[in-house]
Amino acid sequence: MKFNWRIGGEAGKGIINIGQIFAKACLRDGLKVFSYAEYPSLIRGGHNYLNVSVSDENVYSHSSNVDLLLALDKETIVKHNKSSSAVLCDVSLSKIVRGKCYAIPMQDIAKDLGNILYQNIVAIGATLGLVGLDLKQLNNLLRETFAHKDKKIINANIKAAKAGWDFAKNNFKFDIKLSPMPSKSKDLRGHAEQSSAWKKEDRIFISGNDAIVAGAIKAGCKFISAYPMTPATSILTGMAKYSRDYNIIVKHTEDEIASINMAIGAGFTGVRSMTCTSGGGFALMSEGLGLAAQTETPVVIAVSQRPGPATGLATRSGQGDLQFALYSSQDSFPRVVIAPGDVNECFYLTQQAFNIAEKYQLPVVILVDKFLSTAHSSVHNFSLNLFSKPIKIDRGKISKGAKNYKRYLITKDGISPRTLPGTSKGEFVASSYEHDEYGAECEDKENKIAMTDKRYQKFEVLAKELSEPKLFGNSNNVVVSWGSTKGVVREARKICKKDFAHIHLSFISPFPIKFFNKLSKKNLIVVEGNKTSQLSQLIRKETGIEVKHKILKYDGRPFDPENLAKEISKLV
Repeated sequence: MKFNWRIGGEAGKGIINIGQIFAKACLRDGLKVFSYAEYPSLIRGGHNYLNVSVSDENVYSHSSNVDLLLALDKETIVKHNKSSSAVLCDVSLSKIVRGKCYAIPMQDIAKDLGNILYQNIVAIGATLGLVGLDLKQLNNLLRETFAHKDKKIINANIKAAKAGWDFAKNNFKFDIKLSPMPSKSKDLRGHAEQSSAWKKEDRIFISGNDAIVAGAIKAGCKFISAYPMTPATSILTGMAKYSRDYNIIVKHTEDEIASINMAIGAGFTGVRSMTCTSGGGFALMSEGLGLAAQTETPVVIAVSQRPGPATGLATRSGQGDLQFALYSSQDSFPRVVIAPGDVNECFYLTQQAFNIAEKYQLPVVILVDKFLSTAHSSVHNFSLNLFSKPIKIDRGKISKGAKNYKRYLITKDGISPRTLPGTSKGEFVASSYEHDEYGAECEDKENKIAMTDKRYQKFEVLAKELSEPKLFGNSNNVVVSWGSTKGVVREARKICKKDFAHIHLSFISPFPIKFFNKLSKKNLIVVEGNKTSQLSQLIRKETGIEVKHKILKYDGRPFDPENLAKEISKLV
């Protein structure tokens, strides 16, 4: 059974936080949960809402269909009543509801308990009462959330939840009932997505950005420099949160130019380093990106996309920076672009990004978007290593120095042994100029050709090491996704009346040319969040295959599985 819930209200009133408490309560009852919030770029005012999908089976995305809308103000009813099967609201709002309504005196109950703000907790208690879950997990969460508050406040919140729960249980019947999933001790080796038998205590509820933070820490990142920019800011703040626990230097820079140059400097010294930003900040990093390529210095750059041009939609989502990530900076040089599709990939591919950056001595871009960055999913605890083998740290060719040391020595695989500062007989020149094997400035045409070929040679070696894109299903009709559209397409496969296969592309550069050449006779359907279908253009550029069918969305909101399934069914 799947339950789609939405809470809406005025920004600044704790709508998203209280909604996440409901999501966590369901998670602790053993259910699978996915949540995603929409909010304007305002500190206070405007309209916020949070979607939460709860199921006893794996859930990969939010839904456009709402089984129960929790409306905490009039605007929520006006905006979302049509897409909702039922509305839960205060009695003062019930007259404007069209359709099924569960009206509760939330405000009166809250006032009796001493604070109108308790109405949010009353509403969450009522939601649990309607769907048949008890208050044990919610009460535990309230104690944890308000642990720093006076006991009277904690008890008042618990009473508020109980009052809402009792009112809903005693006065209403709701069609959808959720049952707590029992804890199972079954040994689960392999990918957790293939099993629904999870131990409750093995689960975490985590966003894409937080998974990137966890992956970076696991990879041994010890330096991050960044200027805050939505929706990448929580990567910076997440690293800061754990900086003392893991001896990480966190630098809030004056701008993005400084941030990438500091990260490159840290990488030059042998420290695993990264920076994070969104499209506008990445624009300022372009010259620094070229510097990392020219000096062959490892650096990881997490870019969380939002719609442009310019400031665009600062708190919305899109996939319009794919070509920007692929071709930014002057001239041509190899850079790796990784686009994780879910929180598991955010964690594991971030670790891989640091290994690739150091082993191949080049910049690596982790390309996500606001949807993946901020959406929360329930997954196995990463520390259990249930998804794949632990990724070992690979620092590549570190030289101890030698007589007549050549930092940019031309080798068979294109990778030159590098020394770290202070290495005896390992000194060299590193600048933004084209150089010879020693690092000295050189403008000879033969040298330019040789160094360019050298840098691309290691890219060809890397391409052979990477795994192929993930394939779900077997059909002549193939939907191709990249980045955050992975989960939405997987949900669409569950409900689409027509069969189709699904290929998810996580490594955009180097591009898997041989893999896609095998698909030349398939009916390809590309799904992505931009106007010009940038992935389709890339497929044509790399393989000559013309993608005839494209499903595009560029309104600043992510795809939803219901509408996507309808669009796909027209094309297969």
